[in-house]
Amino acid sequence: MRIVVDGVGASYGAKEVLRDISFALNPGEVVGLVGPNGHGKTTLMKRMLNLIPGTGETTFDGKPYRLLTRPQLAVGSLLSAEGFHPGRSAMNHLRMIGAASGISRRSAEFALDRVGLSEYATKSPASYSMGMKQRLALAAALMTEPQVLILDEPINGLDVDGVYWFRNTIRSLAGESKTILLSTHILSELEKLADRVLVLHGGDLRADCPMEELKTTTSGPAVTIAVDRPREFAARLRAEDGLIVTFNGESLVIDGMTARDVGTLANKLGFTLFELSTTLRTLEDGYNDIVGRGVHESQCRGSGGKP
Repeated sequence: MRIVVDGVGASYGAKEVLRDISFALNPGEVVGLVGPNGHGKTTLMKRMLNLIPGTGETTFDGKPYRLLTRPQLAVGSLLSAEGFHPGRSAMNHLRMIGAASGISRRSAEFALDRVGLSEYATKSPASYSMGMKQRLALAAALMTEPQVLILDEPINGLDVDGVYWFRNTIRSLAGESKTILLSTHILSELEKLADRVLVLHGGDLRADCPMEELKTTTSGPAVTIAVDRPREFAARLRAEDGLIVTFNGESLVIDGMTARDVGTLANKLGFTLFELSTTLRTLEDGYNDIVGRGVHESQCRGSGGKP
């Protein structure tokens, strides 16, 4: 199912939270949504599902969520790991959701087994740990076998085994042509999982990039070099070449040059070289380039593109 978000905006009172957000999601894609707390990620997901008012529109294969014939079967969502009735067991909680969705009671059993909670099926979620509540919320999102998953912080509270399970489950679902949008603050895990990344900051969409492109959206790999007079070498690089040079202990980290060029320059200027290596950039580096250094908007656009 193809999703098109077109000109979406939202406000809380006089505060504008989202401004003219537009992007598209394609079947088989895992797209990560990242940004600081309070910059619109959850609000965007709620707007996509028509849970709050605002401007613009989101369509699912050409239809707004409210006009889908059976929206529960088309879109599974996780916006909170809370909201369970303390008097109901986990099994009854899922059976209630299944009944409202028009699916069989056995779907609840299958969903609990899928997330590893079968032995806790008769217990109240009030007794669950945060990670177990997160798994139950994921079970509710998955139990209708939806074509689309919209998941807000689904990794939050999961232990190491849970994160590994989640990663494999999501990649498997993408292989079944599901369309998946998820937010997380755990960028190292998202780097292993997502095909594309959307960066929200200050209510604006700052970037819509393929994962590998976002890592190098403003600069290439960093070069680490150790020389006999590091502070003098750093001053020469900054003064003559205008390069970004930082210290890591006594080593220098240089953006904007290849290892070959840095080594050649050090030799030419008469510095003794002790170490020279290239460090591949990460999602965190690309994210910080856009958010931390105030880049207004990245030039890259993902395969979904802007409608």
